[in-house]
Amino acid sequence: MAGRAIAGQAAGGFEIELRERMVRVEEALKNQGDELKAQRELIYDVMKQMDKQFAQSREESNKRFEEMGRRLDRFMFWSLGLTVTAALFVVTYLK
Repeated sequence: MAGRAIAGQAAGGFEIELRERMVRVEEALKNQGDELKAQRELIYDVMKQMDKQFAQSREESNKRFEEMGRRLDRFMFWSLGLTVTAALFVVTYLK
């Protein structure tokens, strides 16, 4: 009987130890979940910032292309005017 009592106490101690381990594991999982949530929020914030930077970069590129288009238009008009003037000068000179 003494052996069974000792075995019963050992089994009871083992159950308590298992419960304590389960509690620690559950707390660790909860902490990991909280850490993952914090990391997810951080990544979301970084992605938002990247989206803003890309949008700003896109707007700057559009402005540059519009400016280049205006410059090219001015050059084309100047070139056309010079060509027409030169052609008229040649036609007038040859008469």
